[in-house]
Amino acid sequence: MAQPAFTETSVPSSKTAEPKMRKQESSAEAAQERLTIDDPATGLMSPARQMQATLGREFAAVDGIEPWPLRRTVALVMLTCGGFWTAVYMTIAALTG
Repeated sequence: MAQPAFTETSVPSSKTAEPKMRKQESSAEAAQERLTIDDPATGLMSPARQMQATLGREFAAVDGIEPWPLRRTVALVMLTCGGFWTAVYMTIAALTG
């Protein structure tokens, strides 16, 4: 395939292309500065920020729930740990015969 021949009129000179490029760069930089993910006006919401918003709503809803009383917590821990250590003792006793 033959390469197309370019003439001086088909290729823009560096004098005319440079101001256009600068204008495009400055408008791109301005758009980049305006479009930040933290800006609520842009409507951009990353999945991480969506999850944070959801967790924030969920934790705010949990504030109204009353915590367990101390007696119930201690009883649960004692029963759980007691059951575990009883199972360990029984296993060791069965293995040693």
